[in-house]
Amino acid sequence: MSILKSNKQLSNRRSCFGNNLFIILLFAIFFLTECKTNESKFIKAKTIEIDLDRKDGPIPFVSIERIIPLEMTDNSILSDIYGLNVKYFDDRFYILDVFGGRCLYVFSNEGLLINRTKTGRGPGELINPFAFDIDRNKNLIQLWDQRLSSLLSLDLDLNIVSLSKLDTIRITDFRILNNDRVLVYHNVKKGNFLVSSQLHEYYQYTLYEKDFTISTRMNLTVFAGNQPITLPNPFSIGDEILLIAPRDLTVYKLKDGIVEPAYSFDFGKYGYSHDELLKLSDNEKEYMENNGEKTRSIGNIQKTTNFLMCVVVFKNQPVTIFHSLETGINYNLNECFDKNLIPFCLTQCSIGQNRFLALVEPGSLKTFAESNSDYASLDISENDNPYLIIYSIKEKKDIY
Repeated sequence: MSILKSNKQLSNRRSCFGNNLFIILLFAIFFLTECKTNESKFIKAKTIEIDLDRKDGPIPFVSIERIIPLEMTDNSILSDIYGLNVKYFDDRFYILDVFGGRCLYVFSNEGLLINRTKTGRGPGELINPFAFDIDRNKNLIQLWDQRLSSLLSLDLDLNIVSLSKLDTIRITDFRILNNDRVLVYHNVKKGNFLVSSQLHEYYQYTLYEKDFTISTRMNLTVFAGNQPITLPNPFSIGDEILLIAPRDLTVYKLKDGIVEPAYSFDFGKYGYSHDELLKLSDNEKEYMENNGEKTRSIGNIQKTTNFLMCVVVFKNQPVTIFHSLETGINYNLNECFDKNLIPFCLTQCSIGQNRFLALVEPGSLKTFAESNSDYASLDISENDNPYLIIYSIKEKKDIY
């Protein structure tokens, strides 16, 4: 009996040990999973401190490489620089004018008009072209018409190749990624509602695959009473895919289908805290922004090998910031404007390691040329189309 009893006790101990081990393993799996989840939620972004009140900051070496006049004809009268979106590909400039001509233009490398899309309601005509990107692998232009709810494929001369009707999708801007994926920037209501401030929660980005048949909402949302303000260039596509959101001073990166914080701009008292974003109404935010108490938003994010560039609206003026990824030094391009090193311009995109493409109003360029002997020969009329300018920026240590 004692042997049977002993064997039974041993069996019970083994059973208890097995149960305990199973519980421990389950707890360990849960704990590690939870830690991994929390780790992804609280990834530390690199903080970049910007003093918007500083007027004597470091000045980079800025070199104007080219100034390109854009041919003005009856078929190519462009809006001001704030209504244009420019991309450069295959020695051509593609310019979308959303509010003026309501069409997409292609200009030669010298600024001569090659073609434009047709505006109207007939066959082959567009009503409200709103966003575009260049498929650099297929040599095609993808153009979204907001009114037609259609995505058009155009060849590089802007002839229509195909049209896809997308009635259920709203697009504010988009970028073509590899593997036939499309990253769309838009406002999609999530459903959450903050009664205290009358704010809705909106998704900002959706990743589409397989000709828009598969969609994944990105885990980046903002709160707003009405639809959030629209950012002009919310993507940076390069070694990292970077994204920004309205009134959010964090720059996010898209990695393995998940949005993670990458960089955080700290504008001190001029930036919104998390609580302010949730508690303040749209009207309160707009009042503070219009009165210079807060920055309006980051817009136009670009990352190159050497710099992280952003444009932030402060006191109703765009401020262009270059953060050196090597030295950590911040450069305010507006100080270069003030010192007449380069005309006031609105940077559109990077076109090389240290080279950037920008738009400049003819009046600003004329003022700049009149006070710089190197450009005195330029024949500029204030009635001209906006000019394109290609400039390079380097830290002064790099030129010795």
